[in-house]
Formats: sequence, C-alpha cells, structure tokens
Amino acid sequence: TTLLQKVLDACPSPIRMTTFEGQTLYRNPATRDLYADRPRITDHYVDPDKSAILERTLIEKGRIDDFRVQQYDTENKAFWASISARLIDFQGRQVIVSNTTDITDMITAQQETRKANERLIDAIESLAEGFALYDRNDCLVLANSRYRQMHAISADVLVPGVNWFDFLRVTAERNQFSVPRDKIDDWLAERARDRREFRQQEFRHTDGRWFFVSNCPTREGGFVVTRVDITERKRAEEAAKEADELVRKV
Repeated sequence: TTLLQKVLDACPSPIRMTTFEGQTLYRNPATRDLYADRPRITDHYVDPDKSAILERTLIEKGRIDDFRVQQYDTENKAFWASISARLIDFQGRQVIVSNTTDITDMITAQQETRKANERLIDAIESLAEGFALYDRNDCLVLANSRYRQMHAISADVLVPGVNWFDFLRVTAERNQFSVPRDKIDDWLAERARDRREFRQQEFRHTDGRWFFVSNCPTREGGFVVTRVDITERKRAEEAAKEADELVRKV
C-alpha cells in the first residue's frame, strides 16, 4: 500500500477517486496542481451538466475513455480535458477512479488546422479556373465548383474517391469529348501520360467549348488539374483567321 501510494503520488497524470456524491477519497499532487481546491466536482466543469453525462455513462457502461470536456484549472482558466474513468468497488460501494489529460494544445492545433483547411478550400472554390486535386492512387480528393461546371455532363460521378481514369472513361462514354467508342482505351492511355508529367494541352468539348488544361504532379505522388475556359479566345482566333483568308482572296 505504501509503495502504491508513492507511485500514485509521483504520477504526473492527475488521478483521483471520488464518490457519486462528489466526495474526494483520494487525489494525487498532480490533481491538486491542475484543479486546486474546489468543494464540488461540478465546480471543475465549464458546463456542470457534463459531469452528469460522464456519471450516467459510467453507470451504464462501467467505464469511459477520452471524454472530452472543458474544465477550469487552478488559475480558473478554461482548458480542454480528456477524462478516462472506471467504476470500482471500494469499501462496499461503487466509486469513480479517473485520470485527466490536458489536451488543450492538441485541440488548438486541430482547430487551427481545420481553419487553415477551410481557408484553403475557400480559396480554391473562389478560383475562376477549374481546380481538382487527385491523390497518389489517382482518386479525387477535392474539386471546386468551376471544375464541376466544366464537366457538367459527368458531374454526378465527380465525387471524392472516384478514380481519375474511371471518371475520364465516363466523360468519353457520355460524348463529352469526341472520342470514338473503339478508341476510348487508347485515349485513356494518352491521358495516363498526362498524369505522369507536367503537361499543358487544349481540349475541345463536343458542345464547342475549348479548355486549356494543365496537369501538374505533386510531391506526394498525386497531381493537380486546372482548367481554363478559352472558348472566346478560340472564337476570336478563328474569326481573325477567317478575316485573314478573306483578305488574301481579295
């Protein structure tokens, strides 16, 4: 018992044993350092109702792991806690043995990462160009609305996880591109070369629109596709060509 007491007292993780009535039967120094002295367990919680949720879960399951909740530290500052607890029998009654991990830094990092991802997605969505990112397995990670609009005929299959070549096959089968049925496999083989290296090409859709398409490999083995609608430029070039030919005839 003396050895166990020494081990628990030396443990850097806050550990305590409490009753359902809120009485503290044991707490190690790390618990005191984190929470200070508060008369009631619920005083630790930013939202006291969370304490009741934890207790109900313990009664139902006998254990709880990684219960994430905001609590107050010794300076009355809110922090994110991950609580794991067990019900045990002690002197003829059930008590709660729990330990707490301060996960504030982890939660903050996750929130910052989420915000950064949201900013990135918002920036990609605001691009005038069509944009799509595919992973190393040729599966779609994300695509902006402009990219989907440019593939309106096949937009229903343009969902995260779809394989690029499967998607391209659908575009050919639905006559988005002027590819003969018996030449689709050859056309896909040509697109495979697009995937392996940086390439810039112009494509014409069967509806008459022209697009300037860039394929750029990523460091992780995936690739980015960008599409720019150049239909108006092509029409202007064609008009200029026709005018030049007319002048030559004169």
